[in-house]
Amino acid sequence: MIRARFIRGRQIFEEICEHCGEKIDDIHISEILVKPKHDNRTLKIKDADNADYILKDKKTRIREEEVKARKKQLLDESGEELKYGLRSEAMCSMSIDTITGFTASFCYRTANKGFLNKRDPKDATKTLSASFHAADEVETNITGSKVGVDRKGNIIRMKVQKRVNPKTGLILKDASDRELPVKYEKGFKESWFRGVSADRQKEYIHIIQNCEAFIERYGKKEVLSLNVMSRFRSEDELRVAISDSRCG
Repeated sequence: MIRARFIRGRQIFEEICEHCGEKIDDIHISEILVKPKHDNRTLKIKDADNADYILKDKKTRIREEEVKARKKQLLDESGEELKYGLRSEAMCSMSIDTITGFTASFCYRTANKGFLNKRDPKDATKTLSASFHAADEVETNITGSKVGVDRKGNIIRMKVQKRVNPKTGLILKDASDRELPVKYEKGFKESWFRGVSADRQKEYIHIIQNCEAFIERYGKKEVLSLNVMSRFRSEDELRVAISDSRCG
């Protein structure tokens, strides 16, 4: 979504997140301007880097933007059209789960006022917040921890995040031009747990999250988030704790 503002008499265009309404980035006029229909002249303007940009016709620009949007998971392959003319819906975050290979654009500001008041696209009788915090949506499961909600209202889960610029789709880098370190989520921060096979991870998660004695011993919040894994130094220690709680 695009928001226009006037700052000291100058009009500014901003792309904002579809769910929380927070600013993602500025939009330069060259990103939303097209050549008039039936105009065969070569028209140039300066882009955001002050380089010459040749205006393209609307159909060409739409095709280009559709390709970009699909790469960022902001447009389906089923013939879906851009929601805002030359722009797709926009999300304030984008990450790659380097363990599963899953890429997603999503809103991560789940405590933001705009997010709290937004209706769920999948069920207009609910807010996004209500769906995100529903009791049956445990904080962490075998697919990962809840990190946000995508444009369709789907809860996005990841085990690890490699952050991507939501505007450009490029991996974020620091001032030294090095890729930012990945961020492991909850129990997946523990290297020993990441080294366990997916099948055994799934088994352990099911056991501890459904064992009242284990939950009572370590706390419901810690167990449902899988932060409890930080208490153990190895798979063997986890197995001992499960056995002590008589869960297995």
